[in-house]
Amino acid sequence: MTAILASCYLLDVGQGTANVILLPHRRAIVIDGGPVSRKSNAVPMALLARHRTQRIERLVISHNDADHSRGAVPILNAYRDDVGLVYWLEDRDLSDIDWLQRFRGTFDKPAEARRYFQRKFRRLETDEGRQAIWNDAELGLELNLLYPGFGDNVEAKGEGEPNATSAVVELRATGGNVLFPGDATMEAFETIHSQLGRLECDVLAAAHHGGKLADWPDDSDGDGEREDLERLFGEYVSCSQVAVMSVSTKNGHGHPREAYVKAARAAGASVMCTQITGRRCCTEASKVFGLGRGLLPSKRYERVKSRTHIERTSGDFVGCAGTVKALLHEDHVHVDGMDAHAAAVDRFARTADGEPICRP
Repeated sequence: MTAILASCYLLDVGQGTANVILLPHRRAIVIDGGPVSRKSNAVPMALLARHRTQRIERLVISHNDADHSRGAVPILNAYRDDVGLVYWLEDRDLSDIDWLQRFRGTFDKPAEARRYFQRKFRRLETDEGRQAIWNDAELGLELNLLYPGFGDNVEAKGEGEPNATSAVVELRATGGNVLFPGDATMEAFETIHSQLGRLECDVLAAAHHGGKLADWPDDSDGDGEREDLERLFGEYVSCSQVAVMSVSTKNGHGHPREAYVKAARAAGASVMCTQITGRRCCTEASKVFGLGRGLLPSKRYERVKSRTHIERTSGDFVGCAGTVKALLHEDHVHVDGMDAHAAAVDRFARTADGEPICRP
């Protein structure tokens, strides 16, 4: 068995996105902090506390929507002096960036906040191509920013389209890659393709929770949507193992879209959703396997009072794959639980109501 270089957790935080990459020597990288609620904002902190993480090498906030960014505040408060750099972007007026204003308010004096921001904060803007924002030469790991550039950010802010400037980040290792595109749009993938060609990854944190990537109709899988998704998975991105849909049982956004799931599957990727959703296949599955348990056991949410004090609470969402863990070895990437999840979905597919869209 080859050494594990990094453990990537694509966390089950309900409606939102939070990813934690655990590194040797009690270090971590956080890409998006997820939302803030009684349960969800504690999930990244619980993981960091359980592994006694002492330093956050990089905190990356792909864009400033609340379901990706608000959970950054408790992380910054806990690791204020133990964060390497914070990467963020200005996709709206500063006064409208909620997490930034909340964190700024934790300083006693404005001058202290300004000094901290000057030392620790960097903009998520790349020149054309791949830009390293962190690396560990000994481990052979590199965290790269692929999008946006300065012009992309300015244009999206001017048009009031924050998703259009959502950062696309990749973790590259000798044995494989994990791609984190936040809520990136088709335009972002087109831009990256024009600069870097086709992106290859073992694990894909599906952009926009498997939702709309362009101006598609809300409730139908039209020709334009199918063509875009065929281009996404046929030309722009190659995902060799699994596309992870970070979704919530209670989400009202139609995540994940059926065409998105089918396109990922048709391209050869398995699909894992963090939670059971309102899709018919999911609701029927919850009846078969027992509401509150889902296809696989629901994850317990945990409340964190400090870096080392964790309290367990019962979750009121319904887990499907739950948190997805990808282990980056020296020569391959292994996704924990992928086979067990597929077997559970296959069992459901053999029932009278079984029509899972996430399996062939």
